[in-house]
Amino acid sequence: MILLTLIGFAFVSSAFSQCSYSRENVEARWRVEDGNVVIDFENSQLNNLEFTGIAFGDSMYNLEFILFKIADGEASVVTGATNGYGPPEIIDSTPSVNVESLRYNDGHLKARVSRPIGSNGPRKASLEGQVNWNFVTVGDIEVGDRGRGMEQIIAAHRSLPARISVDLSNC
Repeated sequence: MILLTLIGFAFVSSAFSQCSYSRENVEARWRVEDGNVVIDFENSQLNNLEFTGIAFGDSMYNLEFILFKIADGEASVVTGATNGYGPPEIIDSTPSVNVESLRYNDGHLKARVSRPIGSNGPRKASLEGQVNWNFVTVGDIEVGDRGRGMEQIIAAHRSLPARISVDLSNC
């Protein structure tokens, strides 16, 4: 009986752990509503010219991402994709998520975004099935010139992202 209770507890814990993430200063929770995933994301230690966020996929090639960046003391959301190691070069002209709320105050970022679980955005990325979610604690934003004048450039993240496997059908 005790063994069955422990197995049941482990199963329930596993199912719930796939719908949230907490490590260092990043906390995220997500749920499914009407075919969309709603993501609540917080970073409690984010400074000016820094970013944080989530990338979806297996390796640095073709990761879809949602980044929350701070520039001039204001928060914004960008989406895009990677095409290898190094800073992302594919930035969407408009975010491929719905920004439901976005606040930044005294180093604390709090956001809620949503997007369809199925095919979405310019690359038709899907979050259906088992997908790796990679959490970036912090990275730098540099101001530079890529041939189009001075602009904010998303640089590399400072540490390896934490990866968890998520199946949204369990949320």
